[in-house]
Amino acid sequence: MKREQRFWGWGEPGAGPRLPDHAPTLLREWLGVSGAVVSAPVAAADVRLREPVVGGALRAALERAVGLQGVRDDRAIRLLRAAGKSYLDLLAVRAGDCEDAPDVVVAPASQAQVEAVLRACSEAGAAVI
Repeated sequence: MKREQRFWGWGEPGAGPRLPDHAPTLLREWLGVSGAVVSAPVAAADVRLREPVVGGALRAALERAVGLQGVRDDRAIRLLRAAGKSYLDLLAVRAGDCEDAPDVVVAPASQAQVEAVLRACSEAGAAVI
């Protein structure tokens, strides 16, 4: 089973290190900070995300290239691929700014499929990122 990352940060949900119980006390005593969460990301449902725009001919060509399961334009996958993971990217995504998310996410499984996807996008004048 493939596990996905968080749309708003690094790593998989529930994975990663946790601060030990004594850490908030040390942060407060040594650094004068509370150790509390400073901000939380917006809920996925509240993210600003424009509707995807993919022509029927291009979508059909992509599906022929990689199969129906390899072409997705649902909200979840578009959020996961909305930006990079740089600090500035994560700040924007955590604030809900994903309006420039890709219209469609394609998952080729071979070099031949990559070539077919690139050819279909080139013929349609579609950008590939």
